[in-house]
Amino acid sequence: YNERGYWTGPTWLDQSWFAYTGLRTYSARQGAESLGDLAQQIKRRVFNVGVGFRAPDTTPLNEHYDAETGEPLGATHFSWTAAHTLMWLLDNHDAQQTLMF
Repeated sequence: YNERGYWTGPTWLDQSWFAYTGLRTYSARQGAESLGDLAQQIKRRVFNVGVGFRAPDTTPLNEHYDAETGEPLGATHFSWTAAHTLMWLLDNHDAQQTLMF
């Protein structure tokens, strides 16, 4: 583990999303509540620790984040972070009611 290593420490939102959805899927299929609980813990930690995810914080969404402090790392205004943030926000919502296109 290296908190400043490129792939060996930071939190990447796309990878966190894949872990979250995988755990939720297996929890639902296997009836394993502990996996669903772990998925929710991942989601809470990403948004509670990561800088730039809470109002009125206007820090741009970044490529990846320090896993311990939530400090933004890498490129700013990163599209996959924005996309996965929206996916998490829309999770558990009826897309037809939420989107206004």
